[in-house]
Amino acid sequence: MMRFIILFILLPLYCMAAGKYELAVCAIFQDDAPYLREWIEFHKIQGVEHFFLYNNCSADHCSAVLAPYVKSGEATLIYWPHKHGHADGLSWNTIQCGAYMHCLRYFGSQTDWLACIDSDEFLFCPSGERLTSFLQRYTNYGGVTANWRMFGSSEIFDIPPKSLMIELLTRCSPPDYGPNIHVKSIVQPKYTVYCHTPHSFQYAADKFAVEPDYTPISGALSSSIKLDMLRINHYWTRTERYLHEDKIPRRNHMYGEGSEGILKMGRELNLEQDDAILQFVPKLRQNMGF
Repeated sequence: MMRFIILFILLPLYCMAAGKYELAVCAIFQDDAPYLREWIEFHKIQGVEHFFLYNNCSADHCSAVLAPYVKSGEATLIYWPHKHGHADGLSWNTIQCGAYMHCLRYFGSQTDWLACIDSDEFLFCPSGERLTSFLQRYTNYGGVTANWRMFGSSEIFDIPPKSLMIELLTRCSPPDYGPNIHVKSIVQPKYTVYCHTPHSFQYAADKFAVEPDYTPISGALSSSIKLDMLRINHYWTRTERYLHEDKIPRRNHMYGEGSEGILKMGRELNLEQDDAILQFVPKLRQNMGF
């Protein structure tokens, strides 16, 4: 069973000059080739200027999908070959946090804000405001967090050609669904010292993260579920095909979960309808060439 510890000395963070990007994303992924282009093009609409992408032992054609973005300078692709053992979720968290720490250390000076999210998470303002504009209100803080709203398969088996995942998968959990209390972080690298979990970070002595309403937050869970100002649509199951062929085997390997509990959760994620993200579909279809 693999274990590794990454130690960093982050020096004079306050001396960092403004980055060349206002907002970048850091994400670790595995075998997500069918989904990456839509996810990238969606976040470009939100104001993301660069993607630091950590390829964790993918065996699909993700490199071909990402090649145009690497060539254009919109993405940096890093091979991250660390593996975890069966039912060893703690090791996976270490691998993910290691990728975030690597990004902060080697690329943090390039961006004012860094959103640390996954490739099944779509970050946006329900008002339609660009993230770069929204984040200007939080420059005095180490970071700002966004709650999940977890989405199911909408009983869609597969995404047809020339269709978008976000326009078809509109069924989701109720707003007060327990796991939606989780947050992901958008941090200012110049104030960010350490990644505690994939959801939370440690900041410089006089800095801290806040929820969108400026409530201070220090961990992975928010004080309440807030979805109106900033949110993440978390497409946890993606399609029915993905749920059965990818999600269940992967969760079983990572956490030792059986299919029954995962399928039960999948049903809970199809209980309500949420169309907030559909406002971006026309522009996204245009950018995708559909």
